[in-house]
Amino acid sequence: MTIISDKLEQRLKTLEIEQESQDVALNELGDFDEEIRKLEAVLAQIDNYQVSRREDTFEREELEETRKIERELQRMEELEHVDKGMATTDEKTTKQPQKTAQRPSTNSGPQGYVICVMFNSKPPREWSGTGWCEPSKGIRYTSPEQVKQTFQKLKKQWPNYPLKILKR
Repeated sequence: MTIISDKLEQRLKTLEIEQESQDVALNELGDFDEEIRKLEAVLAQIDNYQVSRREDTFEREELEETRKIERELQRMEELEHVDKGMATTDEKTTKQPQKTAQRPSTNSGPQGYVICVMFNSKPPREWSGTGWCEPSKGIRYTSPEQVKQTFQKLKKQWPNYPLKILKR
C-alpha cells in the first residue's frame, strides 16, 4: 500500500499546489476587477465633465443669441411705435397726394427706389414703413434723398442686416 499511498500523497501535493495557484489567480482577478471599477469611475467623471462643459457652452451661446434676437425685436417694436406715431402725425399734417406717394405700389407704377433686406436675394423683403414685407409691397421712394435718409435710419437700427437700395 505504500505505492498507492505515495501516489495519493503526490497527487494530493499536486492538487494543493494547483489550489494555491488558483487562489493567487483569484486574488489577482479580484484586484483587477477593483482596478477596472476605479478606471470606469474616473472615465465617467471625465465624460460628465466634458458633457456638462459642452452643454454649458451651448447654453451660454444659445442665451446670448436669444438676447440678441430679443434686442432686435425690441428695436423693431420701438420702430413700429415711432412709425405709427409719425404716421398719425403725418396724416394730420400732410395732404392726401403726399400720403399716396408713400404707399406701396406695384411694378407697373412709376420707377423709384426701394429698401430691401437681402437675407434671401431671390425675393428680398422690402421696407414698408412699419416693417419688412413681401417683394413689391414696400414703399417706393421717388426721391434719392428720401431713400437715403430712411436707409441711414434703418442701418443705424439694424447695423448687422444686409440692407440694400434697389431701383425699381
